[in-house]
Amino acid sequence: MDIALERRALRTFEESLMEAPDARDAWIAAKCGDDPQLREAVRALVDAARRSTAFPTEAPSARARPATIAPPERIGAYRLTERIGSGGMGDVWRAERDDGLFEQSVAVKLLRPSLYAATSAAYFDTERRVLARLRHRNIAQLYDGGADPSGLAYFVMELLTGDPIDHHVRRRKLEPRAIARLVIDVCAGVQHAHAAFVVHADIKPSNIIVDGDGVVKLLDFGIAQVLTAQPSDGADESGAYPLTPAYASPSRLAGERPTPSDDVFALGVMLYELLVGAPRDAAARLPLSLASAIDVGDQRMATFEGDLAFIVARATDPRPDHRYASASALATDLENWLGLHPLAARDRDWRYETSLFIRRHRWGVTATVAALVGLTTALVVMGVLYNRAEAMRVQAEQRFGEVRSLSKFQIFDLYDALAQTPGTTETRFRMARVAQGYLDRLARAPSTPPEVRLETAAGYIRLAQVQGVPSMPNLGDLDAARANLARADAMLAKTDLPGASLERAHCKLMMATIAIQSDQRMDAAKALVAEAERLLGAPTDPISARWLDTQQSLLLRQMEIADWEERYDDVRIIGAKSLAALDTWRGDMRLDDRYPVWRAGVLSKLGNARWYLGDREGGLQVFQSADALLREALVRMPNSTSLIKALIVNNYDVATTLDSLGQTRGAIPRMRESLAYGNRLLSFESRDHNLRRLMWRQQSALAQLLASTGQFRDALREETAVVAAKQAYRRAHPGEIRAERDLAFDTMVLGTINWRAGRRAEACRSWAEAEQQFLSLKTRGVLTPWDTSTQLGLLSNNLDVCARRKPASAIRLET
Repeated sequence: MDIALERRALRTFEESLMEAPDARDAWIAAKCGDDPQLREAVRALVDAARRSTAFPTEAPSARARPATIAPPERIGAYRLTERIGSGGMGDVWRAERDDGLFEQSVAVKLLRPSLYAATSAAYFDTERRVLARLRHRNIAQLYDGGADPSGLAYFVMELLTGDPIDHHVRRRKLEPRAIARLVIDVCAGVQHAHAAFVVHADIKPSNIIVDGDGVVKLLDFGIAQVLTAQPSDGADESGAYPLTPAYASPSRLAGERPTPSDDVFALGVMLYELLVGAPRDAAARLPLSLASAIDVGDQRMATFEGDLAFIVARATDPRPDHRYASASALATDLENWLGLHPLAARDRDWRYETSLFIRRHRWGVTATVAALVGLTTALVVMGVLYNRAEAMRVQAEQRFGEVRSLSKFQIFDLYDALAQTPGTTETRFRMARVAQGYLDRLARAPSTPPEVRLETAAGYIRLAQVQGVPSMPNLGDLDAARANLARADAMLAKTDLPGASLERAHCKLMMATIAIQSDQRMDAAKALVAEAERLLGAPTDPISARWLDTQQSLLLRQMEIADWEERYDDVRIIGAKSLAALDTWRGDMRLDDRYPVWRAGVLSKLGNARWYLGDREGGLQVFQSADALLREALVRMPNSTSLIKALIVNNYDVATTLDSLGQTRGAIPRMRESLAYGNRLLSFESRDHNLRRLMWRQQSALAQLLASTGQFRDALREETAVVAAKQAYRRAHPGEIRAERDLAFDTMVLGTINWRAGRRAEACRSWAEAEQQFLSLKTRGVLTPWDTSTQLGLLSNNLDVCARRKPASAIRLET
């Protein structure tokens, strides 16, 4: 099934859940009309959801298992003393530390072998280290994890005493307001984990304990995802994740990757069940309705028909884009409900807000009615006497300033803050687009000051970045990005205010990035970079962070062009200049993630230059210095998406260099780590096209490493998945040069792996297809000299072997 059909089917499936169960099939038939493929795909999703079982949590591919796991006497420094629980993932034991260093009681979860076997040891190790960094009052602390000498996998966790949250609510007969406060605490823990790119994937009452002090603790955070997610694509061979269907969103039931939105859905279901006091009906229409869950005349009806019902319905909407955007947004509206404030997610009108105001201030409103009548009369008289023309002028100026300030705040301050928050690519786009609408209207006004036009141009650049500028989080809309950059450039060319030249230099570099990385037009890129260098000029006094960032972007683009043109000595010269410039950054400028990310990017280019000049050991040393820099920075800033992405790129450099030096087995764990990090980011930024491309590159590299070690079945599975994904991307983005070139390259790689696996006919077919794709680019004048000499040369040679014009010994398998 192609990606477009999958998305349409999933969207239709989600919408169908809003219909009554007995009317659902008829609704699907009418919705799909004369599209039999869509109808078949939707019905398959419905059937899969109907077949789902409710309890316990388990991997769908798991086979029948014994009731308990035979435990060892001890795990590391801990002696197992008492089995205190058992679940779908394994058994939980109380354990005591007895190594003499200090006393400590912990919980040890022994994992079922069928679950641990689905994941490589390297991936497991990476994930458990990420989870161990989660430190929050409402998350049970994970201390350690690994496997004992016999291969039994385990987690060592905080030992908790208390009741599951649903038992706690029933035993204490808590009222809705007390339940809301508990769920707010749960949301706080969930949001903290989401900020660290960790999805729980199995939120339910039994995974939430309320201890003796009334503190909420979430258990098993992210462990379900750790155990069963394959490093390559995030799913086990069945394509499914462990879940508890009663709390699973429609997309989870359909086998999709867990996302933060799915955690929000589970929170909404749990809130519903805690309020109602009973599990939801599996056949209930979505979103869930509190009022329909209780009998007419129930004293809770008044509570369940208002804002609380809206919160539950919003959280359990079957359509992800209609749910709360985050756990913190859900918590905010629960706090608003508790304080009788308007809900942030609800459309407002004066009647709604007035009614809440009166409920908050019932006695004060009553006491001041008479005074308000007198005051209103006085205000009317004063209004008549006031100079109306002057009032209108002042009001217009005030509104102009307010709109301008709001737009600036949205496009710059709020945009930059959101850029550091996971899962906000599309939110930033929508926010910038709305703010841009304000600025557009201001810029068209005849009396608009020049500084507002400058802000408008800067807004266009921000909008273009999130629309489709490569190397940045973007939504893959290259045409829109080009159009907005052109608009910004035209506006800036007519502006001579301070800062306009710097902003225009930045704009030119965004254009150059597209020319290099998407269009592969180096002549156009060189002209844009030269113009940017002229506009950048001498540094400001004092030097601003904006100027320094633009300088590094300029030098990096120059290195990219030299790299594409195989001018590796020039890469080294420019790289030395870039490092020297970074050495001048003040100490306070080196505290955030910008400095290590820029420096690692330069080192990547320098390491590649050494590699291509024949100094592979020297290249490895450069890559390893970047590795040390990034890992040190990640200790200080573990949730920086920029640092994580830079580490993924550097792992690729290190792994491919190790492979070229004959150290392939040492390279594979690097790629596993990259895929673990990347899959975590994709759970939050599924629409980030730059991230998807980055992860395809890692997956393809892993496939080649696996082939080098003789693991051909796994290698072919990985590379076939990459080629299929790139084919779908090219269909969705016709005419995009980078998409065509990337597909040609990976088709060539698939041929190489097939040849190594002894599948000669399949290899020759892939090479022939790749050659045609490269030749198509060459005909249009967009193939780089490197691809012309290297890739087409290799393909021509290998196809001669396929045609028996050359002996098999002439085959070339390097990529």
